[in-house]
Amino acid sequence: MGSVAQSMSDEMQPVEESGDGQQAAREIVEMFAEEAGEQLDTLEQVLLGIEQDCSDATLNEAFRAMHSVKGNAGCLGLPDIEAVAHRAEDILDGLRKHVFPPNQGLISAVLASVDAIRGCLGDLDRGGTIPDRDSIVQRLQAELATANPRAAVPRLGELLVASGAVDPSAVEAIVDFQRRPLGQLLVNLGLVEEKTIEATLDEQRRIAEGTQGVPAAPAAAPAGTPGAGTDEPRATKLEASFVRVDTGKLDSLLNQVGELISAVSAVVQSPEVAALEADRFNAAASQLQRVTSGLHDAAMAMRMVPMSGVVNKLNRVVRDLSIKLGKRVEFETVGESTEVDKSVLEGIADPLVHIVRNALDHGIESAERRLAAGKPIQGTLRFHARHQGGEVWISVTDDGGGIDPARLRAKAEALGWLTPEQSISESALLQFIFRPGFSTAEKVTGVSGRGVGMDVVRHNIEALRGRVELSSELGKGTTISIRLPLTLAIIDVMLVRAGGCLFGLPVLSLRESVSIGQEAVTPLPDGSRIIRIRDRILPVIGLDTIFGLGSGHEPSAGLVAIVEHGTRVCGLRVDQLLGQRQIVIKPLDQYISDIRGVSGCAVLGSGEICLILDIRQVLEVHVEQDRREAA
Repeated sequence: MGSVAQSMSDEMQPVEESGDGQQAAREIVEMFAEEAGEQLDTLEQVLLGIEQDCSDATLNEAFRAMHSVKGNAGCLGLPDIEAVAHRAEDILDGLRKHVFPPNQGLISAVLASVDAIRGCLGDLDRGGTIPDRDSIVQRLQAELATANPRAAVPRLGELLVASGAVDPSAVEAIVDFQRRPLGQLLVNLGLVEEKTIEATLDEQRRIAEGTQGVPAAPAAAPAGTPGAGTDEPRATKLEASFVRVDTGKLDSLLNQVGELISAVSAVVQSPEVAALEADRFNAAASQLQRVTSGLHDAAMAMRMVPMSGVVNKLNRVVRDLSIKLGKRVEFETVGESTEVDKSVLEGIADPLVHIVRNALDHGIESAERRLAAGKPIQGTLRFHARHQGGEVWISVTDDGGGIDPARLRAKAEALGWLTPEQSISESALLQFIFRPGFSTAEKVTGVSGRGVGMDVVRHNIEALRGRVELSSELGKGTTISIRLPLTLAIIDVMLVRAGGCLFGLPVLSLRESVSIGQEAVTPLPDGSRIIRIRDRILPVIGLDTIFGLGSGHEPSAGLVAIVEHGTRVCGLRVDQLLGQRQIVIKPLDQYISDIRGVSGCAVLGSGEICLILDIRQVLEVHVEQDRREAA
């Protein structure tokens, strides 16, 4: 036995590859990583639903996904992935054959193997090593033995090692030899020449390049059916249904389309052109604007992706955390097919995970408390996403105990943010949750309690030019609502002019615009101004004062745009309102990127530069100016 293992070990020497062969190998590895990632995502989604839906179709789908990963890993010579996938496949095979029913331990073990395989897909160039492979395999074996004691019978190799007839290294050498790609085995054994294998691989790659992603051609169609008798198989018509494109190329395309729209607007809206009375030119210009607008919409649609990927991630978080906390929670989702820009989706994933974790830890009560309150023992967490008025609205609602205003106030007073005699509305009290260092958790746990998280959630959402709101009813539950733009490249603004400069007020932050008279303005001793609008007192800020554009006089009568950020509402004094526009926003150049109060800029059709205001920073600058003047 030892001599056989030694001969096999001698034959398992790496075969030198040419540059073309190495490139082909890299392409195959990248293709495996991509396909394995998709298969693991599908497998994870199926596994999370197996405990509720244990149909044969579901179990077969899970088995096929893991079987494909194992088989492809074996062909590429990735022993760690193959070993973990093989053990997970044993469990899925037993489930689909109804040898044993699914349970929490089995599903958790297979999910752990999915995480381990996914974690090493980015390191396939170095063999796809799984550091804790042995512990994962042992966990899978233990769960399988518990569910099916007959599966615990030792294998032949284990019996031979235990009896002392064979060394463990000899068994490992044979197993490793068997895991090697078939073509390389045939070459090492002298059964096939290497050039024959290379020719076969070249032929397979040539076939794959022409039919990659195309389903197998169906059996010959009967005469008279669509596609029968044609030279081109019907399957080849699906060849170009999907094309993978790097996101950088899409960004470049979108940027060029935005430049095209600006250039078209500059030509069409030019004063010299507007003075011409040319009907044919006007008709052609209108058609050009429609075409460029359609081109822009098409370019934007390429970056739109459904939220199902994030929802699947949240589903896993709910399952794992509910098991850890010992709570029974049903996760309901509505609108997971809602599409958003890819960059928006990437930015919202982590805040949503934190919101869901908070809902499970703080919101939904334990089984004992729910029964005492007359609630079902199983809590409900609901995720709802939809398009609304050119925005994406997302809400996460739990049916837990809600937020106790009394506890919020006690915590705020303990931190020195409120005095006992100070009055505050309940909605304003809820905003303390978004402050750094604020937490109502009774003790620090591995999930929450340190007072970090919700402030980061708000910051990240606002960085996406979105808004987050919180509402709660004691004993009934809590809802966190998020409003986001469909894309970060397009923004709806109200164009205003102040101090001779053009500004864009984000429509998300704009409440209304009003014209006030001198009688509505009240000067204060510190030199600032307040205005009265419908029995409400608001501070008023001059944009020319904020940016040093005017004479420095405080604003008086005129046009005022009422804006809000969080719970803060104020008026911005402007000279002109020029109407609402949808513009392509661009970042500021590096040498002026530190200007506070401005988040970006845009080039209008007239050629003017419009500065997009950051309302949060504008309010902060105003407060700092007031403090300096008071000092």
